[in-house]
Amino acid sequence: MSIKLLIADDAPFIIQVTKSLIESRQIEVVGEAIDGEDAVKKALELKPDAIFMDMVMPNKNGVDATKEILAELPETKIIAVSTLDDEFMKEKALGAGCCDYIIKPFNRNDLIKSLEKVLGKEF
Repeated sequence: MSIKLLIADDAPFIIQVTKSLIESRQIEVVGEAIDGEDAVKKALELKPDAIFMDMVMPNKNGVDATKEILAELPETKIIAVSTLDDEFMKEKALGAGCCDYIIKPFNRNDLIKSLEKVLGKEF
């Protein structure tokens, strides 16, 4: 059974890069969200196992979207993704309920290691 993954990022090219790095028989990208509001809507609709959540997005930031999603889907593993290598942002993300924090630019190994860490299984 594959892991269902939602990718939330306001940069379409980041979504495409992430998909190309991560999709496999074990990881299925079930949805894409272009802002925080879209991320909440799609998470509640698709019920993914994990979400790569950009922290800085229009309409609703990743921190607020994470809190909203986890209030309804507490088992969802949310991984914060940001260009900000900043302790304050990392603390806000983890405090909101994110399980890990990845800095852009990232590579396939970064993404896989984070999923393995938060889901407790190897890919």
